[in-house]
Amino acid sequence: MDLAIQRQRIQAKPDPDLQKEFKKVTFPELKQQLENGIIDHLLFEEEAFIRAYQALRYTGFQKDSRRKSEHGQHKGAELFASINYGTGEITNYEEENSSSLAFKRFLELLLNEYP
Repeated sequence: MDLAIQRQRIQAKPDPDLQKEFKKVTFPELKQQLENGIIDHLLFEEEAFIRAYQALRYTGFQKDSRRKSEHGQHKGAELFASINYGTGEITNYEEENSSSLAFKRFLELLLNEYP
C-alpha cells in the first residue's frame, strides 16, 4: 500500500478552543463510532526524539536493546508509539534517525497490525 505522508514539526501553544471542541464534540463522536462498529480502531499516536545522554542508557529501552552513549557524538533515538483506545494495546517503534521515512515505516507497522 502506498502512503502519502506530510509532516510538519510546529512548536506552538495549543489552541484552547480546539482542545475544548475535541473533548466535547470530536472525541465523543469517535467513541460512539467505535462502539457502533462504524470504525474498527481508534489509535492515538505520539513520537519523540531522545538524545543519547547519560539517562538514555538506563531508561526508555528494553533491557536487551540498551545502547551505549558515545561521548562527543549527538546520537539518539526517534520513538514512535500508538495506543489503541478500545483495547489499550500499545505499539511502539524505534529508529536512530528522525525522518519522514521513519514515520512511514511506523505507519506501515500499524497497517500490518490493524489491516
